[in-house]
Amino acid sequence: MICGNLSNTGTSGDAAVLCTTNQRGLCFVSGGINNLRVWTINPKLRNLQVVEVALGMIRRNIRCMVIDERDDFLFCGSTTGDIMKVKLNYSHDVRSREPVKKPVLLGCYGKYGGKKKLLSGEPSERFRNGVTALLLLPKDLEDRMVVGAGDGTVEMVREKEVCLPKGSPIRIPSLPQLRVVSTK
Repeated sequence: MICGNLSNTGTSGDAAVLCTTNQRGLCFVSGGINNLRVWTINPKLRNLQVVEVALGMIRRNIRCMVIDERDDFLFCGSTTGDIMKVKLNYSHDVRSREPVKKPVLLGCYGKYGGKKKLLSGEPSERFRNGVTALLLLPKDLEDRMVVGAGDGTVEMVREKEVCLPKGSPIRIPSLPQLRVVSTK
């Protein structure tokens, strides 16, 4: 046993999922009900340092997580059927184990419905019965991701750049950022 740190702060839910980083062997992320934290193991001091991810007002029950190959971004599948994208804010020096800034939520992404113009308040499509599995494919496959949903469907998606008009009134938690490439 290294230490007895709690996986929650008392105001958030318990950790249910763990995900290790790819470049930093002594770092991992925990997630669960309204809970997302970045951990660093310090074997010399026999303890763990933890940093809360800045989620703002967003609350999600995280079911699965995956980190990109450079430890830049974390993707979390949720019971609401969208995918959270988090910037981990690690230094590009892989010897640096702690984030240089607090990790921050970039957005919650749903499926893009194919409409040319997004209407105010128009919800994005979500994965039915939540996102239960995520797989990031190598960068040479155009940043594609495989998503497993709770209804048994498996879809290959690619992050899309959505151009919203300046001053757009769209203020919805899930943005239509994922273009479906293939579905089974």
